[in-house]
Formats: sequence, C-alpha cells, structure tokens
Amino acid sequence: MSKERSDLQRLKLRDRMVQFISADKRYQLAILNFSHIANDSIGKHNLTSLSGYLLSKMMAATLLATANLKSEERIVAKLNCDGPSGTIHAEANALGEVRGYISNRALMPSSASSKAGLLATENAAIGLGTLSISKIIYGRATPVTGFIEFSGQGIIQAFADYYKLSEQIETVVKIDLKMDETLNNGLVNYSEAVALQLQLLPQFQNDNADVAQSKLNKAITNTPNLSDFIADDIYIDQFPDLIFPDFLFREIQRKNIDFFCRCNKDKFMNSLLLLGKNELQSMVKEEKEQVLQCHFCSSIYRFSKTELKELIQD
Repeated sequence: MSKERSDLQRLKLRDRMVQFISADKRYQLAILNFSHIANDSIGKHNLTSLSGYLLSKMMAATLLATANLKSEERIVAKLNCDGPSGTIHAEANALGEVRGYISNRALMPSSASSKAGLLATENAAIGLGTLSISKIIYGRATPVTGFIEFSGQGIIQAFADYYKLSEQIETVVKIDLKMDETLNNGLVNYSEAVALQLQLLPQFQNDNADVAQSKLNKAITNTPNLSDFIADDIYIDQFPDLIFPDFLFREIQRKNIDFFCRCNKDKFMNSLLLLGKNELQSMVKEEKEQVLQCHFCSSIYRFSKTELKELIQD
C-alpha cells in the first residue's frame, strides 16, 4: 500500500463529526464516523451483540445532540426503559468526548448477532419508558432538561420525537452500523459505524413546519446505507453532495470524537469521603480491599485499608 493510500485509510478510519449548513441557511447537518467509539464501548463493557448495538446508537445520537454546543458544554441523555435493556445512559461534550453504559450487558447471545436480528429485537429490548436530555450550558446555574415518553419505537425515533415535542425542532436521524465478519476477542466488532442528523434550524420552525418535515423525511428515506459509503472509501465530508445535493450544504466545522471518560482515583476517593467516617470505619474493619468500578468505562479502582484509614484521618 502506498503512503498516500495509507494516509487516506487512516483519515477515513478516524472517528470524527463534520457539520454543515445549507445554502439557504435553513437546514443544518451533522455526520459522524464512530466505529472506534462503538468498538471501544463494546470492549470496555464486555457487551453482547444487542447490548453493544443499543449503547453504540445511544452514544451516536448523544454526540449528534452536541452539534450546537460550545467548548465543554455537554449533553446527558438517559433512556429509562422497562424492557430487558434497563437504563441506557450516554454523556457527550462539545469537545467530542463521549461515554456511556447500559444496565444489561448481556442482552443477546452472539449466535443472534446479525444486523437483521438486532433491528428486529431493538424495540422489544427497550420497551416503554422515558428519554430525558439535559444540557449543561455555560451561564446557567442548573441544567436545561426535557423529557418525553416513548413506546415501541427505537432509539433513533425516540430522539427525533424528543426534538419535535420537547424542543419543537423538526429533525431526522439515521444511524447505520456494519458488523465485521470477524470477532474481536469473542466480541462483536463494527467495521463501519456512521450517523447523521438533519434539522430545520430553530428560527425557521414556524415557516410551514409540515412542509419542512416532509422534505426532511423524503431526504432521509432516499438515503442509502451510510456504511456502504465508508466501505467504498467515500469519506463523510463527501456525503452531503452525494445524499442531499438539493440542499447545497457547505462545511462549517469538524472535530475528532472519542470514547473518553474523565474518571480517576481521586474522584472516586472524594466520593468515598461523602459516605462519612462511620461508613469508612466499617470498610476498614473488613479484611479485603475496597474495589470500585466506573459505570461509564468499567475502570476499576482499588482502595487498601491503609488508604481508607488515611481518608478517615483527613
């Protein structure tokens, strides 16, 4: 492989988000390439095929929701489900960092890991519940939070409904994951993972919203499998001209995105301090060390009896 070809391949495989605006400045588009994020989450949490599929989609939708945020402003999205998936939680910030977890890590045996099987069982796995989205924004003392109830639809439709009902923004979302034939240490692996979000900008929401939604739905209905473009060496910054030529999109921003958790031992130590001295003394009386695990990245932090005693003395 030539150096030029190798550099192009690395560029194609790097997880990124690229944002666009239409020529008439009425529509905005965000596109993600997130295969590494999907595979990292599966590996860190040791997820089965359906659990990994659901969490990957949740993190992609949450990353798309950060399109209009600045600096370290962030989105916290949570699906509280009564289905076997349990809670699906994702957080992402404007820097391109995302993390998340799913309560049930073992939703499906690997023998049922085909794409068709995943799509067919997504709604049953989620069931009924609520989607809440909180925005942590500079200049606001408390997060801005909205929520909707959902029933029987998948993650993509839940987010689209949230934008329409809670924020009155006409939105369509598409997420496409292509499974690799080979397994990564026995876990499902995605060769391509692509997502896009097309929205009518808020200032135009009152200008015949039904026509705008019809235009959005028509555009997304005619969209081919996004992962096929990546497989054919077509990068995401080329998507708008190929998929939405009538919108005449131009690029306005791009950034790298990563599965990234800011947890560390000091933060967990501060959490232990909140338990109070009586609880810490009870821990010291136990023979073994205390082991804590981060929900978001599965990192493990160990605290010896000596460390716990030092916390009590502090």
